[in-house]
Amino acid sequence: MSGNREKYVKRKSSRQNSHKDHVMGSRSDDTKYHRVFSKSRKSEKSKNKSPLVLGMLFSKRNRLPVCFGILSLILVIVGVIIIGSSSDTTTAAAPQPKPEQAIDFQTFTYEDGLVTMGLKTAAEVSQETANRSKILIPPKAKTYDPIIYSYPAAGKRVSLTFDDGPSPKMTEDYLNVLDELNIKASFFMLANSVMAYPDLTKEVEDRGHDVVSHSKEHANLANLSSDQLEADFSYSNDAFKEVLGHTPKMMRPPYGSYTDEVLSVAKKYGQQPIYWSIDTNDWRKYSTETMVNTILNNLSDGAVILMHEGKSNTLDALPAIAEAVRAAGYEFVPLSELLSY
Repeated sequence: MSGNREKYVKRKSSRQNSHKDHVMGSRSDDTKYHRVFSKSRKSEKSKNKSPLVLGMLFSKRNRLPVCFGILSLILVIVGVIIIGSSSDTTTAAAPQPKPEQAIDFQTFTYEDGLVTMGLKTAAEVSQETANRSKILIPPKAKTYDPIIYSYPAAGKRVSLTFDDGPSPKMTEDYLNVLDELNIKASFFMLANSVMAYPDLTKEVEDRGHDVVSHSKEHANLANLSSDQLEADFSYSNDAFKEVLGHTPKMMRPPYGSYTDEVLSVAKKYGQQPIYWSIDTNDWRKYSTETMVNTILNNLSDGAVILMHEGKSNTLDALPAIAEAVRAAGYEFVPLSELLSY
């Protein structure tokens, strides 16, 4: 009995294992089938996706916007190509300024960096330069030699300059005060006055001062025609030569007014244009204190100080000016010496 029972148990176990293997095999086959089926469906979807998207883009509803988009893209590409090619072309030269309009007076200050141009009266010139420490030459586009406004290479030396002489009433007084102060200065004289007062003119030079030109009769040189300008310089050279035996080596344009032609003619006649770096505005009858402060506030190496003959307030201020400038460590020399350093 026990032997038969063992055989029965073995057959039953064998059947169960066989059924289990069959079931597992079926499941495995199902899994494999499911995976293969899934892959095939994904492949079909990916194959059908591209034509579906293109079909949606070019459907009746989307056809017009898509066409506009493509057209816009084409226009952008064409624009980029045109801009790129135009950047390689040569830029046309800027139009040149008309030469017939003369620029009369130009200044530049270090403080504000602004350039001022145009015709100026004597009052305007003096007012604009009263408190400026630097007056420079016109822009580099100009083609003439520069006007000298100061000479820093001279170091702690400055020049006093006096315009509009000689004056029969006051030049002698100026000379006496300058002698007392042991100052040699530079006098910019009018050729007409040089001819009218030759002895006084020679005395100024004999006492150690520069005698140089301030034009024939204080005309605004920028307003003269070419012929008038030539005549003015020619007359001045002849007058100085007759009275002093030599032509002037320097000149200062009246009102500080000049053009390219003025400086060109000055060079032709051997006269170096001289400007100034400090304007005392003495012609306004300013007080001694005001003029001293103006000079000290703008004092620099090689400064050129503008003053005038025939002004009593200027004469009275000279001792205080001399004391203040020397106390600041500077000495006075005439322009001919200042420019020699």
